[in-house]
Amino acid sequence: MNRLIKSEFRKIFSTNLWWALLIPAGLFCFLLALLGGTVGNMFGTAVNTEIPESEMESIGSFTSLLTTLTFAAGLVAAGIFAGIFGALGMAGEARHKTITTTFLVSDSRSSVLGAKVVSYAAIGALYGLVSVILGSLGAGIGASFTSFPDIGSWLLLSLVAVVVMSLWTILGLGLGALISNQAGVVLTLVLLVLIGEGLIAQLFAEMGVENAADYLPGGSASAALLGLAVTLGLQPFLDSVGVTIDQLSAEAPEMSMFTDMSDQWLISALVFLLWTAIFVAAGWLANNKRDIT
Repeated sequence: MNRLIKSEFRKIFSTNLWWALLIPAGLFCFLLALLGGTVGNMFGTAVNTEIPESEMESIGSFTSLLTTLTFAAGLVAAGIFAGIFGALGMAGEARHKTITTTFLVSDSRSSVLGAKVVSYAAIGALYGLVSVILGSLGAGIGASFTSFPDIGSWLLLSLVAVVVMSLWTILGLGLGALISNQAGVVLTLVLLVLIGEGLIAQLFAEMGVENAADYLPGGSASAALLGLAVTLGLQPFLDSVGVTIDQLSAEAPEMSMFTDMSDQWLISALVFLLWTAIFVAAGWLANNKRDIT
């Protein structure tokens, strides 16, 4: 297995694909976090001279919440690039027939897929780490390195982001094993996440099932990160203004989406893990039956 894993890493780093998709993933995180930090900082600066000192804590908590949410939103966008990387890595081998040689010299096709899962999970974690670093830098520059949540909350969100990004890469790998056409697998992944899941959620909503998007692949990944961001940022803000989550939901029903997310982020993460396992299992079955000649 070690030999196969090393071989997979050599394949990954022998092409430009891994860094060609890493760059836009990191830029998305940097720019969205920069925007959120800048807007929050401008808001805080604008109201600082107009409010009593007793209310300064609530303003700081609000700008911290905004910075955290945009940081998480950038990580959500970066996850799609990690998924595309995994999908193209597997589908590309099928297209160029390099997977044929690997299968022939390996003990089994299952061991090859296992080695790919390990190696691509590691690269997915790299995507997450780079995205977290650039997102933190963007948020810091935008917010003038103020109005940040506490370091423990930031590190927790960053850790979950690295795990989610790694899962995105593995999910893409499974989809690439299932759909061996490069253009087809990218279109399937992008259209599913950006359009298909919205249509499916709307269909369920018409049948009376709310929040179905949170249980779909892309939606569960988004809900895990954004839900955790809300959990970490919303409660300090509510504490600063003396309002509980239940009171917020009762007095402002339009905010229920955010209050619901704060309770569900861990469930969403587990749902995304389940979807990843399903796609890998489907790809494994397709790979074992596919004619590689």
